[in-house]
Amino acid sequence: MLPEYRSILYCTGLADDTSFAALHALSLAKQTNADLHILHVAEPLSREALVTLETYLTGFKNKSEFRKQRVSQAKELIKERLDTIWEKIKTTDPDLRQCVKSIKVSEAHVAEEILNQAKKLDCDLIIMGIHQKGKSRALVGSVSRQVAQLSRVPVLLVPLRGS
Repeated sequence: MLPEYRSILYCTGLADDTSFAALHALSLAKQTNADLHILHVAEPLSREALVTLETYLTGFKNKSEFRKQRVSQAKELIKERLDTIWEKIKTTDPDLRQCVKSIKVSEAHVAEEILNQAKKLDCDLIIMGIHQKGKSRALVGSVSRQVAQLSRVPVLLVPLRGS
């Protein structure tokens, strides 16, 4: 029996060139009639970075407020990128937007959180973008490698264009 995709987790790093991977995630979700969940995980800031931020950023009352702002800005950036995609493809596929069931931004250890969310959402597939180095070599980062090695579901690595 062929595998079925009912729920897909697309993980984005918010780089400028991620729309190519997002299009693959959207296309696969549509073709398989799967729910698409979008996830961005920000690595927790080090203690040193937090002290530096508290010293120089006076607009925040505390670390918690800064973290909330960081998550909020990342979620807005994802929505802006999706709006750009919707604008480009609205005439060819106006219903594609319905594939996206959730957008989540969290602050945690990246690979661990991706695997946790994939399990929590009962995903059948994880899609991640990877940067290319040189003309034909793809650079698989430590997060992509960890996810691919530890995942119980298939992981699709999409080479990002323009990297």
